[in-house]
Amino acid sequence: MKNGKLGLNEKIAYSMGDVSANLLATFIGSYAMFFYTEVYGLPAMAVGTMFLVANIWDAVNDPMMGFLADKSKHRKGGAYRPWIKRAAIPLGLFFILQFTCPNLSMAGKLVWAYVTYIGTDMLFTVVNVPYGVLNNVMTADMNERTVLSTFRNIGSNIGSMLVSYGTIPLVAYLGAGNDVKGYQMTAVVFAVISTLALFWLCAGTKERLKPAKNDLKVKESLKVIFTNKPALCIVVSMFFFNTTVNFKFAYNIYYCAAYMNRADLTNIIGTLIFFVAMVVLVVIPKLTEKIGKRNMLFLGGALYVIDGVVFLLGGHSVPMLYATAVLFGFCLSFSFPILWGTIPDTVEYGQWKTGIRAPGSIYSACTFANKLAQGASGWILGIVLTVIGYSQGSAVQATGVLQGIYWSNALVLIIGGILGAAAVIPYKLSKKVYDGIVEELEEKRVLDEENTESEE
Repeated sequence: MKNGKLGLNEKIAYSMGDVSANLLATFIGSYAMFFYTEVYGLPAMAVGTMFLVANIWDAVNDPMMGFLADKSKHRKGGAYRPWIKRAAIPLGLFFILQFTCPNLSMAGKLVWAYVTYIGTDMLFTVVNVPYGVLNNVMTADMNERTVLSTFRNIGSNIGSMLVSYGTIPLVAYLGAGNDVKGYQMTAVVFAVISTLALFWLCAGTKERLKPAKNDLKVKESLKVIFTNKPALCIVVSMFFFNTTVNFKFAYNIYYCAAYMNRADLTNIIGTLIFFVAMVVLVVIPKLTEKIGKRNMLFLGGALYVIDGVVFLLGGHSVPMLYATAVLFGFCLSFSFPILWGTIPDTVEYGQWKTGIRAPGSIYSACTFANKLAQGASGWILGIVLTVIGYSQGSAVQATGVLQGIYWSNALVLIIGGILGAAAVIPYKLSKKVYDGIVEELEEKRVLDEENTESEE
């Protein structure tokens, strides 16, 4: 690390965390509902309710994980990476079990789905809350954090592209006509890649900034979050954008297969989205530096709205569907790199305002929002499929069902874009304000060290 800049190898290693996360998250987000309803035979409403219940519970344990991460001692391997190493293999195993179909009664199948889905999500939390905090302890440079966030999103797009491009061919090849086996073996492939990526992350990154020693109590942990206005803005915005994105990816297979009558478009659209998102990331750091993070999120929200309108105008046109995929790739790059790159700034703000530094608590609030978003999107999807009268296992859907798929797909994008952008209207933590806060914190740190030395 020279002149405050991180090396390329370390940035690539850091990106492996999101290669891993999005191999699993995109597979679950894009195919779990379809797997549970069309392969395992569970009712859509029951699955949607399971997503909501499971993710509410999982969201509750995220702050607990953040609290534990903040209490961790900085040892040779750091304070946060040891958590990732311990949970990497169990996470892969539970992910495989989630896409395994034991021969049980309907009630037994639902219990199995609940246990394996919740188990996977809890282990995902153990990995991803500490991973999120790594950005905060690898460097204190605001621009480098944005670059790290960009690399993180490159990793995210690579992981998601592998799933989007590879899932349907892998299920067909590994299952040889048996979707039960196909989904299980595809999960095995992705679990192995995910686990190896996490070990690469742990081996290739370094925690340079030791977390401040503290006797943080749960009450203080909550205070850090609820008195931190910039962090709350980001948490709420992340909830709305993630609900929109999770719904869209889960809905993609239904939209292509039923409304477009082209199931083969599913992996093409998914791959195009993530390829565009990855290419667009090249301009994100410079553009963010020029117009500011809040304005970038406003622009991102506007792109979601435009994408929804293009869906309404496109109808059954395949070229227009490709255009919506390109736009959606822009949406992803103009929202999530900015959101994740902003969180470390709010950590400094929280320390400046309360005197307590608790990055794990703030990151866990964001993952809390993400888990709620996953639950909300799955629940909304179950409701939509039930209300429009979607017929499970039917190759042809009624005209009313097709219209329902058409309208709901677009409206969720429009509403989500508006709400996600509106959430950051109160966000006032500009670079100028942030630099002043960092300067004050550094002055206080030096003064505290001098006082400690004089006392000794």
